[in-house]
Amino acid sequence: MGFALWLVPHSGALNRALQSEIAQLRAANPDCSGEFGLHATLLAGLGDQSIDPSALLQVAQKVVAQWHTNHTQLQVGLKNVETRGSYFQCIVVSLIRDSALLELYTAAKDAVDSNFPAPPSAQQRPDYFPHISLIYAALTATQAQSQIDDMHERGVFNHTDHGIAFQGHNNVHFASLDIVDCTGKPQDWRTLHSIPL
Repeated sequence: MGFALWLVPHSGALNRALQSEIAQLRAANPDCSGEFGLHATLLAGLGDQSIDPSALLQVAQKVVAQWHTNHTQLQVGLKNVETRGSYFQCIVVSLIRDSALLELYTAAKDAVDSNFPAPPSAQQRPDYFPHISLIYAALTATQAQSQIDDMHERGVFNHTDHGIAFQGHNNVHFASLDIVDCTGKPQDWRTLHSIPL
């Protein structure tokens, strides 16, 4: 899978609420992946591009510096708890595609693509779906939705006029943009660099 750029939330009450629910989901799904850090992926699938991590760090630092000319922080609304019916998007908290987030995504995508061109055989990058994964597991969409419905019934999240409140929290405040080596299984992934947001 190669390298990825992750948005990592500030530690705090939302972080603890998410971790608590992750622990419950992991207990209910013993065949799920090993633990991985709490994050929202900004860019992934950089394994088909020849990338030097130190060069990627320089590019990412420039992207963050450019983004900071218009923004002082990255705080993004929580949209829903949902499933995309796939292993890596099994049960997720989707995020609202606000302008600050999309500007950072577009700047990162353009900078990575121009500095580290993908080979002609590379798959086209899918549309950006900002989310925080709660669990990676081989559940069907029906099985995942059943667990999401249970979370809603237990009051873990509630729908609001503008998205959801997850244990009372309506948005996530991101602390850093991390460069992560996603080689191997999720429990083997490691953060190489962290750039404060």
